[in-house]
Amino acid sequence: MRVFVFVLLSTSLLASTSAAQSVEAAEARYRRGDLPGALEAFEATLRGGGLEGSTLARVHWHLGVLHAIVGDDAAARTDFGNALAIDPSLPVPDELPPEKQALFEAVRRDTQRAELHVEPLEVDPGGETILRVVAPPLATRTRLEVTPPDGDPWSVETTSTSARIDAVAWRGAPRLVVRAIAFDAHGNVVARTSVSLVAPRGSSEPAEGPEQYALPYETPPERSVAKSPWLWLGIGAVVIGGAVAAVLLTTRDTRYVAEPSVVRSGLVLTWP
Repeated sequence: MRVFVFVLLSTSLLASTSAAQSVEAAEARYRRGDLPGALEAFEATLRGGGLEGSTLARVHWHLGVLHAIVGDDAAARTDFGNALAIDPSLPVPDELPPEKQALFEAVRRDTQRAELHVEPLEVDPGGETILRVVAPPLATRTRLEVTPPDGDPWSVETTSTSARIDAVAWRGAPRLVVRAIAFDAHGNVVARTSVSLVAPRGSSEPAEGPEQYALPYETPPERSVAKSPWLWLGIGAVVIGGAVAAVLLTTRDTRYVAEPSVVRSGLVLTWP
């Protein structure tokens, strides 16, 4: 893996050095006044790829100036727009007449900075992670690079507004850093960005349902017959009834005379 990374870095460094040398050679022709040769050299440098940032913006800026000088305003507008999208701080070309400088400033007002945005739409470490990719108009493809904590680098390229990262890129890591690079049609880097993806909590575990609680079973208390009020009510009725019957049997021949107050009222109580 270390050999692979070293070779990749060495190749990128050589490409950048070669591209920088091509830009310097084209600018030297421009300063000498060799405008046709400078135009050809800048176009060849752009097609060679490997440019990025301010260097790429300078190439588009010079191409815009050269196209404006030869009267190709449509091409000049496109080149100025590409240059200002990468580097909005580029100066107005002093070598152009006022009307061409006004064209440059008009393009500056209408141009938005080239920015690359990558947003997660669905994060699934166990399946596919879907990303939304918003690349600048100058870009024709976007490469996403992932370097897991353990394992070899992983990358994927897309020409659309979405990209998918396989589960193999995660390798069980809780966090993943995705570096995105937008390229133009010639392999020049238009914009870069990075996004950090965090695995959802419990993504590898089945979802738990709501907890359910069972109420404890209570045995109904035993009802004692001795504690029944109806039993004692019945016993009381039997006792009272027996007492009344005994009294009646022992006094069946007895005559009851009312109290004097009752006699005076003409009421006499007798037992037949």
